[in-house]
Amino acid sequence: AVVSTQSTGMFLGEVRIQLDSVALDNPKAMWWPLQHMEDSHFRGSILLGLMYCPAPDDKKKKKTCLKLKVAEARDLPVMDNGRTNPYAALYLVPKTESKDHKYKLQMKKNTVHPKWNAEVNFMHLDSATIEDQGIEIQLLHLGKVDKAKQCVLIGVVRLCQHKVNVSPSLDGRGIEVLHWKEALSKPGVWVEKWHNLRSWE
Repeated sequence: AVVSTQSTGMFLGEVRIQLDSVALDNPKAMWWPLQHMEDSHFRGSILLGLMYCPAPDDKKKKKTCLKLKVAEARDLPVMDNGRTNPYAALYLVPKTESKDHKYKLQMKKNTVHPKWNAEVNFMHLDSATIEDQGIEIQLLHLGKVDKAKQCVLIGVVRLCQHKVNVSPSLDGRGIEVLHWKEALSKPGVWVEKWHNLRSWE
């Protein structure tokens, strides 16, 4: 388990390794994605890119933007009738009514390894308040129940800091927080990371 050394002691994530999958007689340093302890049910993973584009002039309010790249997902669970029809819904959080702050990506039929390679821009942001915002990525399945279409949540990722005192939707955890902070520290640079999908709460 990995815990922040700051006074908050925030849990960042853990790694569980299946011992029969590694060579114990020839140990090597390897990268492993952090997972959430409270969500033991694996929901698949998603590759995301984030770029922070602050306004060149701080006096120009609401000219900052966040660019999000949704590349692909893998190992999604099989949903109803043995099929998975995934699509992604993307929101700026805390949520707003602006059409520039919400997007929906195309549904991919019957696949647990969908690819989008899509890029969206969250426009008209204020660099002075960007630390109190974030991006929520929802992966959903479009299926049918009694011949009626139904959307079922597969999992979410929230790229943001852990600031539930500001908004309940700002509950970034583990690699989500690290991804957000790294992107904000490198303006104009794409930062890409794999994330494990987690439950809504």
